[in-house]
Amino acid sequence: MPENEELVDDNGELIDSPAKANGDTSLEIENEDDSDAIDLAPYIYPAASFFIPLIVYWRTMCQALYIGDGGDFITASHILGVPHPPGYPLYTLLGKLFLSLPIPGGLSQAAWRMNFMSAFFGALTTLLVYLLIRRITRHNWLAFFASLAVGFGQTFWSQAVITEVYTLNTFFILLQLNLLVIRTEKKSPNTILWMALALGLSLAHHPSIAIFFPAYLYYSYIHRDRNMSRIMIVALAFGLAIINPFG
Repeated sequence: MPENEELVDDNGELIDSPAKANGDTSLEIENEDDSDAIDLAPYIYPAASFFIPLIVYWRTMCQALYIGDGGDFITASHILGVPHPPGYPLYTLLGKLFLSLPIPGGLSQAAWRMNFMSAFFGALTTLLVYLLIRRITRHNWLAFFASLAVGFGQTFWSQAVITEVYTLNTFFILLQLNLLVIRTEKKSPNTILWMALALGLSLAHHPSIAIFFPAYLYYSYIHRDRNMSRIMIVALAFGLAIINPFG
C-alpha cells in the first residue's frame, strides 16, 4: 500500500489507525476500560490516615481515669461547669456530647468516653496532616507517612489516649493551616466563612490559637486580601460570645 494512501471503511469514513483497518478493536476497548476505572487513591489514603491512628489509639487507650487534669475535665463536662483557667468552654461542651453518646466504655464509663474524645480528635488531626501535605506536595505516600509520623509520635500519642485538651487544640491548628492553603489556591467567599467559623471555635477552646492572628494579618498584607481582617473581627466576636458565659 502506498504511504500516502488514506484508509477508509465501507461507509467511506476515514480510518485513523491500522488496527481499525484490520478490525482489531481490542485496543479501543482496553482504553475505554482504563478511562472508566475509578481512582481509589483519593479515598483510601485519607481513610487510612484517620482509621489507622483511631484504631491504634482505641486499642492503647487508658481504660479509666488517668493522672493530671482528667478528673477536672470529666467533672466539668458532666455538670457543664468551669474547669481551671482558661476554662475550655468548647472542650467542656464537646465533652458533654461525648459523655452522652451511647458507646460502650471501659472500667469507668465517663473516663473512657472522654479518653475516646481525645483519640477521635487525635485521628482527625492526623487526617488534616495528610490533607495539608497532600495539598502542598501532591504526593499521596509522602502525605500518608507524614500523618502517621505525627500521629504516632511519642508526645502526641500519649495525649491521644487520655482525657486532655491537646488533641482538640492541634486539630484546630491543622484546620486553620488547611484553610489558609485553600484560600491561597482559590479566592472563594465560602472559604472566608469557614475560616471565620474555625477561628472563632478555636478561640472558644483555648486563647493560644490567637497566635494565628499575625499570620492572618501577614497573609492579608502580601495578598492584598481585605476580607482577612473581616475574618478576624467576626471570629473574635464569635469566640468571645462562646467564652463569655464561662468567664
